[in-house]
Amino acid sequence: MKREALLIGRVGERSIHRVWTAGVNPADRVFDLHYSYYGDAADPFPDRPADSTITHDPGAKFPGLSACLDKLGHRLDSYKWICFVDDDIWAPYATWRAFFAVCDELKPSLAQPALMRGSFYSHDITLARPRYVARWTNFVEIMNFCFSRDFLHKARASFDSTESGWGVDYLWAGLAQPAERSLLIVDKTPVLHTRAVGRGGVYDVLKNGVASAHEDRITIARAKPTPITYAAVLPNRSLVEGPGLDKRLYLASRVRKLRKLLNITRVEPPRRDA
Repeated sequence: MKREALLIGRVGERSIHRVWTAGVNPADRVFDLHYSYYGDAADPFPDRPADSTITHDPGAKFPGLSACLDKLGHRLDSYKWICFVDDDIWAPYATWRAFFAVCDELKPSLAQPALMRGSFYSHDITLARPRYVARWTNFVEIMNFCFSRDFLHKARASFDSTESGWGVDYLWAGLAQPAERSLLIVDKTPVLHTRAVGRGGVYDVLKNGVASAHEDRITIARAKPTPITYAAVLPNRSLVEGPGLDKRLYLASRVRKLRKLLNITRVEPPRRDA
């Protein structure tokens, strides 16, 4: 079966990627699976699906992903969607199946699943609004992001412009045309970000947090817009526009502040595995 989506996990020893395919027969899976492994094991994840592929791409996140893309080469041309996921994202197979279905329907250049309300997060706009199917925005975050094939070609050089990747999401927004209907946050398919921002395994290999924070400030200063929602897609596929779409989720903000105060850096995924 030819699959039109490729899921690339940036994975290490603490990865929770197994839930992405748990309980599904590989023959029924709607996406191909590739691991960009940044750890030191000679044979990582021997229980991985037989039809999955793996490359060893040590180092920081975006240099590693750039090396991974080089190794995959022309294979990428056979996919409609190329999705990159950090290894602290909890999302069962049904979530990914539904996410790619929404992408097929709405055809964004760049998309991400929204974050469940219990997630660690940086930007309020990425938190799920369950009354919508999706929202057209000017922002998609780098912890789980999905390119159309053509937009990946357009944005490919950005993978070599930063070590940590922090701030590169703003650069992507600047490449999107038309701006109002290119970037999509899919509320119908929320995922759980289980570790505090900057604490996932993909950040452990950075040289140090100070260097990354400095890089972040430089990158964002070049191209930082305010994250906004242009329009929301309702279940009947009609669009809603207006300033009320960016109403902040203040309870989530309070939870975030409390976690920081108590030094809580991880949240347990739901008990179900698929």
